[in-house]
Amino acid sequence: MLLGGWKRDRQRFTILAAESQAGQLVLAVAAFLIPALFLRTAAQAHHPELIHRVSLGTSGILIATYAAGLFFSFKTHKHLLSLPPEGEEGSPDHGPTWPVRKAVLVLLGASSLMGLVAEGLVHAVEAVGKQWGMNEVFLGFVVVAIVGNAAEHSTAVVLAMKNQMETALNIAMQSSVQIAIFVTPLLVFLSYPLGHPLDLIFTPFEMLAVVLTIGIFAYLVINGETNWYEGVQLLALYAIIAVAMYFLPMTAAPAPALPAH
Repeated sequence: MLLGGWKRDRQRFTILAAESQAGQLVLAVAAFLIPALFLRTAAQAHHPELIHRVSLGTSGILIATYAAGLFFSFKTHKHLLSLPPEGEEGSPDHGPTWPVRKAVLVLLGASSLMGLVAEGLVHAVEAVGKQWGMNEVFLGFVVVAIVGNAAEHSTAVVLAMKNQMETALNIAMQSSVQIAIFVTPLLVFLSYPLGHPLDLIFTPFEMLAVVLTIGIFAYLVINGETNWYEGVQLLALYAIIAVAMYFLPMTAAPAPALPAH
């Protein structure tokens, strides 16, 4: 938003796409808040082990919702999501279109190579961060998050600077949507066969940071246009959260998972 809108009055994109993806992020926030509140109630009733069932049920619903979102985007409302933003004549010319087979193979190959590079880079950054005394919450929320997604971040910035805000915003939002309502719930299911149950439990500070971020972001994109100052506001919020997490005491880290039985 900042770099793309710096020399422009505003940048527009499809409102429906922003609404649907922002709605998915808001759903994810609710899915993280409800298990935390449930755990507090269940603990008072001396049945904290019930959080496992709630986490599994919530994760299943989130994955089903993600599948429904894909059906919405690529099937029932594809014709509306492909329309140019209001006031613009059409989408930019991207040159000749690749065959589906070639596009899928190139995407899989590039994703595999990027995954290998990102994995090594993340481990290296994590080791350096711990040597510098950074806590795990800051490493996860800030350092690893930025380094591990550097490729898609740079792509979104370049596209925004070319005034292709539709695609840039989709890259940024879909990345968060995939992590929130598909990857995280999937990890919950995979964690049980491995004997290390992973429940949807986060610390109050982590939840507050996510709630504030998603709430402000959804408010800024819901009108279908952005400007450079909105980018400044979001970056300022992220910087404030990063500063607080850098000085977060280690005792504020998430509690260990409860036993499965």
